[in-house]
Parts: sequence; structure tokens; C-alpha cells
Amino acid sequence: MTPLAWIFAGTLAGAALVVPLGTILYWMRLETSPFAWAGLWEAARTALGAAAVAALTTTVLAFPLAYIGSRYRGRWARVTERAAYLGYATPPLAFALALVFFSSRLPPLYQTLPLLIAAYTLHFVAEAVGPLRSSLNTATPRLEEAARVLGLSAGRTLTRVTLPLIRPGLLVSAAFVFLSVLKELPLTLLLSPIGFETLARNVWTYTEEAQYASAAPYALALAVSGALLTLLILRRDHPRRPGSSAGPADSPEAAHDCPAPSSKPPFCQGAWLDAGPHPHASCCPPGPSASHQTLCTGPSASGGPAVADRTAGELLTLLGPSGCGKTTTLRLIAGLERPDSGTISIGGGT
Repeated sequence: MTPLAWIFAGTLAGAALVVPLGTILYWMRLETSPFAWAGLWEAARTALGAAAVAALTTTVLAFPLAYIGSRYRGRWARVTERAAYLGYATPPLAFALALVFFSSRLPPLYQTLPLLIAAYTLHFVAEAVGPLRSSLNTATPRLEEAARVLGLSAGRTLTRVTLPLIRPGLLVSAAFVFLSVLKELPLTLLLSPIGFETLARNVWTYTEEAQYASAAPYALALAVSGALLTLLILRRDHPRRPGSSAGPADSPEAAHDCPAPSSKPPFCQGAWLDAGPHPHASCCPPGPSASHQTLCTGPSASGGPAVADRTAGELLTLLGPSGCGKTTTLRLIAGLERPDSGTISIGGGT
């Protein structure tokens, strides 16, 4: 980094961190009301609990919206996804007043925790859609198609393939909403139940009365909660260090120690196709058992692999370099595409 970049980063860190924390610590050195310290734990517990519930409900609501936006094309798909931004675009004060007007017609709902959680969810769902949509765009639909070809139902494909792939996006979405709810004030002031005290609300209450020393512990608790959650997110997204362990596919040596494509590797257990000119087409691990064979494929002269006969109950792993025809082979077997020549017979049927 250049000296100018260091100066900019230092100025930004000072304005965003040093000045606010220094101000909080300065006021905490002064005499603080014992009532402020007594209510700190209860306010923190209430705020963290409400933020956790809102983060969960918002992420659950955002997932189908992000899925529709990433997997489907068309006007209605765009309208469905962009509807999530209406609540976020509405100012919180106006949004809260609208819910007050609505809930005042339903006395059992007015100033209740479910109404407050619903307001958090509808207002912050747009924050959760973005990370989820990015994760879904990274998780290609071909993986879901492959799972369906292998016999998984739509529900099991969702739980065993899609959700594990987008887990980072789910966590980031929940974290964004959690932080936003933790410091949200207008919705909390107008919609929270009687006696519902949060960190942000108590900061506002004490500062309104110019009791800055009493507001300092609540402000520090807000800052620490946000910092810890941010550090957890950054730690999870931190790249792997060069010295850490890596799998065979990530090892640089794995790309250079493959046997020559002109000869059949001794560990391919009889299932070997034309590897063609690709230098790494012969890289395939041995099957874990005698009934699990590895089929090494490569771009052949005909443009794709020709799968040999398989016996009933045999497990087969199809491996090969990018572009050799693995996905095309699965789509042909599933009947999603028709072969130009030859036949595919499954269970006696063609």
C-alpha cells in the first residue's frame, strides 16, 4: 500500500472506530446511574433475542425470493424478487406508522412481539436477498439436476445439495439482518410491547435526557456485539493459508503426477475410456470398493465418452476434465437430451 492509502485507511478507521469508542469510554469514566447498569443485561438479552428471531424469519422469507430471481427468468420473477425492496425503500417511521394504523384495527395484534418481528422481517428482507442471490448464482443449477437424476426428490435435493452450497450466503444474510435489527430505533419505538427495552432504545432514552454517561454502557454493548459478529463473518470468509491442509484436488502436485493419457492407469479397475489429447484426463482415484468403479473419461474422437455396460447394483463415479462430456452423459441418461447415434438402455428399456 502506498503512503496515501495508509493515510486514508487510518483516517477512515479513526473516524469510524477510534472517535466513537473513545467518546463512549470517556463518558463511562464519569459517574453512571446504577439504574443504567442494572438494566443493561436485560436490554441486551431482549435485543439479542429479537434480532436472532428476526434474522431467522427474514432469511427464511428471503430464500424463496432469491431462488425465484436466480433460477427463473421473466417479468413475474423480476416483480416477485423486487417486491422485497418495497419495505426497505419505505422510511422506517412511515412503515411503522402504517403498521400502527393497521394493527389498531386489530387490538390483539397492536404492540405485540409478533407484530414487531413481522415489521423487522418485511423491512429488512431486501438486505437478506442480495447475499442469497449471489450464492445461488454461484451454485449452478446443473448440480441440482444431477441430484434429481441420481434419484433425489425435490425436497432432499434442497436439503442435501442446495442449502449446503449456499450456507455462506445464508449466514451472511442472517448476520446483516441481525446487525440492522440490533440498532433499529423507529420500528422499535412505535411497535414494541410495553416494557420492551433494547440497547438502541435505552441509548436514545438516556441521550434524550442528556444522561450521556448512563447511555455509554448501552452504546458500548451495541458496538461490541456488532464487532464480534463482523469478526466471525470475516474469519469464516478468510482465505486458506498456504500451509494448511488441502484435498487431493487442490494440491498442485495432483495436476502433474497423473499417468500418461496413452496408458490405462492401474487403479482404474477396468473402466477406462479414450482420454484423448487432454494431459490430465487420466487422473482418477480408485473406487472405494470392488462394487464402486471409477470411470475415467476424456474428450474422445467422437466428442464424448461412451459408457460401457454396468451391472445391477454397481456404483459408478464419472470423472474427467472440464468439457469432456460428464454433464452431457448424465443428461442423456436422464432423457433430457437425445443421442445423435447409438442407444441408451436402462432396465431393459431403450
